[in-house]
Order: sequence, then C-alpha cells, then structure tokens
Amino acid sequence: VAGIILMALGLKLVLEFVSDLDVHHLDEPLGLLPMAAMYGGVALYLLAHVAFRYRNWRHLTVQRVVVAGLLIALIPVAGAIPALAALGLLTAVMVGLIALEAVRFSEFRERVRHEDDDAADRVTPEG
Repeated sequence: VAGIILMALGLKLVLEFVSDLDVHHLDEPLGLLPMAAMYGGVALYLLAHVAFRYRNWRHLTVQRVVVAGLLIALIPVAGAIPALAALGLLTAVMVGLIALEAVRFSEFRERVRHEDDDAADRVTPEG
C-alpha cells in the first residue's frame, strides 16, 4: 500500500507541476524528491509483490527484482530530465516489464485458462 501511495504522490506532483505553465515550463525538471516518491513507490510495490509471492509459493520473480533495482537507479536521471519525460520513462520501463511477463508466461496463462475445460472433458455423464 505504501508503494501505491508514494507513486500516487509523485504522479500528483508531476501533474501539478506541468499544469502550472504560468510558473514552470514543460522542459524543466521537477526535482529529485517527487521522482524518488514516484519511482521508489513503484519499486516498493514490485518488491512487495515479489516478497508476497516468495512467502506463499517460494517463487522468486527475478525480472521484477531487476526492474525495481533499475527504477531505483533511474531516480537521479528522472530528477534531472523534464517531468513529463520522467513520467514517460517510468511508463516505458513498466510497459516493458508487462510485455516481458506477457510473453514469458503466455503458455502458463493459457494452461490455467483452459484447465477447467480439460477437467470437464474428462468427466463422463455417468459420473
């Protein structure tokens, strides 16, 4: 929950910053603290999800740990580039993770989706 709250805080600050064009320009960086909240919040969420999966199923999701580390490493970069570019960078990293997981686990998802169909095919009307 803390990761979601931190990400929301960072996103709110980015949107407030870029919407106030009387004071700021779109090419200005927002700063390190809001980017740390946004990037750190997403990293914290990913790590919490990894910890939850490991606790329950003893399975470590390496790609999420790597992406969380990458997000932490990108905080200084995000604090130095324009706010919308930093938001775009975060979005690109997360879309990349989602695409990787969609491709990597597509066969498993397909098996899970059709597991009930296979069980129904094995059941005969006689019981």
